[in-house]
Amino acid sequence: MTIQITNPEVEEVINERLRSGAFKDAEDVILQALQSSSPTAPLPSVAPAKGIVELFAPLRGLNLDFGRNPSTGRPVDLRTAIGLTPTSLQNSAGTGPNLASPRG
Repeated sequence: MTIQITNPEVEEVINERLRSGAFKDAEDVILQALQSSSPTAPLPSVAPAKGIVELFAPLRGLNLDFGRNPSTGRPVDLRTAIGLTPTSLQNSAGTGPNLASPRG
């Protein structure tokens, strides 16, 4: 049997083990690796995927509305959100850009 290693990382690991002196050749490295793993390791059991009907079955009869709420919420004045008030804008008149009106 011929085994070809195409992954450079695997080849490097084998070469490291050979340089350590604990193995006589690459075949010995692979044999030890195979013997250290359990050949009958159980595969994790995965439940079959549910269909969308089965997924939402517990919600049936709850009269839930999954529609989007058309409300955009309340209006927000960004000037007051960052701490600017009409009074602070009047006090800073002439000292910087006028944030109360758009640039013209």
